[in-house]
Amino acid sequence: MSENRNDLLIALCGTLLVLAVAMPAGAAYVRPKIGGAQLGHMQAPMIMPDIFFDGVGMRVLNADGQPWPVFPWSQAPVLRPLVPPDEFDPNEPWAVLIGKAYNFQYGWDSALLDPVTYPFPPNTAVWIRVMDQSDELETYFKDSLYAPLFGTPDAQGNPSPDIWMWDLRMRHNTSAVPDTFYGRLWATYEVYLGDAATGDEPLDGQGQPLYEASIVTLRWLRPCPYVLMGDLNYDCIVDFTDYSILAGQWLEESCAHPYWCDECDMDQAGGVNVVDLGCLAENWLVDCLATPENPACTPRSGL
Repeated sequence: MSENRNDLLIALCGTLLVLAVAMPAGAAYVRPKIGGAQLGHMQAPMIMPDIFFDGVGMRVLNADGQPWPVFPWSQAPVLRPLVPPDEFDPNEPWAVLIGKAYNFQYGWDSALLDPVTYPFPPNTAVWIRVMDQSDELETYFKDSLYAPLFGTPDAQGNPSPDIWMWDLRMRHNTSAVPDTFYGRLWATYEVYLGDAATGDEPLDGQGQPLYEASIVTLRWLRPCPYVLMGDLNYDCIVDFTDYSILAGQWLEESCAHPYWCDECDMDQAGGVNVVDLGCLAENWLVDCLATPENPACTPRSGL
């Protein structure tokens, strides 16, 4: 009996040693949460593009039944990485998010669908096609073992298809970027009616789609951890990218909350002019990642 007990203790100690080596001291395995890092629904509520079919074509609407808007950057969902000691279990499907900032606040929804009044044509389904997107953006089908979507490469580096068949259920795809990336992110999608097997659109005799499609743009932010006046794209440096954004709004006189002319009206005076150009020029080529001690770099709160 004593020998058996000793063997059991030795085996138990060996197991504990393996676990201690596998998980660093203080580490805790967590599951992904909607707002990235460990922000739940209270801090990061759902954002629901409602897909609707009216017999003529597909529509993407907000809760008020209006066409889906392009959010101002200040209201775009924020992608956040885990904060140590939190970690993702490398053996779980969401391990694809290791080393990345992520968010799944956007959720394609069917609350407005009315299949009795507007039934789908036989053998058709709702498809979503990515038309253009930020190079760094990755997308995963959270409800299907984090399968890659919309061109995101799989584990072997093969890009996923650019179309995805929506199953008419609320689906929160997970958006992610490497946690070393900072800046604005966006994707433009076409929501259309297509063949349930192939995704091909049904065409009329002239080769034109029988049903109208909707084009929607979603935005995300992975903001620089420092607030820097003139850093319009949130990538931690004031450079020609910011100058180009400012030039696109130059002399605009209808700036107002919450857009502020793509945030180029930096003094929020109602227009983009030499004052805003001066704000940008004052911090020209300041890089807050390289020189965080620069007085122009203020640590950002609330990330």
